[in-house]
Amino acid sequence: MSNSTLRSLFSAALLTLALGTAACGDDPVDPPAEGLTAEEAGALLDALGALFATDVQTLQGLLVIQNAPCPLGGVAAASGTVVPSDDGLSATWDLTLVPVQCAVGDGVTIFTLDGNPDIKYAGSMATDLGTGQVTVAATVNGTASWQLDDRSGDCTASLTLEATAALDGSGSSITSGTLCGHQVTAQTTLPS
Repeated sequence: MSNSTLRSLFSAALLTLALGTAACGDDPVDPPAEGLTAEEAGALLDALGALFATDVQTLQGLLVIQNAPCPLGGVAAASGTVVPSDDGLSATWDLTLVPVQCAVGDGVTIFTLDGNPDIKYAGSMATDLGTGQVTVAATVNGTASWQLDDRSGDCTASLTLEATAALDGSGSSITSGTLCGHQVTAQTTLPS
């Protein structure tokens, strides 16, 4: 229950960020000479959601296989640590992901990513037995080179995520920071 709710919250937070970023009116509709537009950065953020898990089993699995397949080809090499508590009620992780020709996107807009040098994904998860509430706090920091059609460049991410999920499946999250030079903030709520 809690892991799927947290995955839903994280995905919803990324999607909301993507849509919120795409709605920014300050950026041009046409691609700039360098960099991604706010809309393209939002699409990239949404696509990146497939690479970031919040449940301990999936995170530990990344370290076992070491080269996680990307949704549309390529891999994200994973290294680092995942440390679950003895009682299984909490965990911390500190991972380094290095995309290698990692293709992500919605099937129409496809980004190919390579580490430049890498993306750090760190976080913690805790369960309160009294309330059944699960809390996640995570950060995504680093730089990746991107290619989109005939354009390419680098994108730096500095994002934080805080999410909570309850036994009834409800939850909320807030994600904020910068992505590809765009300031982003999004809140997501899942009803019970």
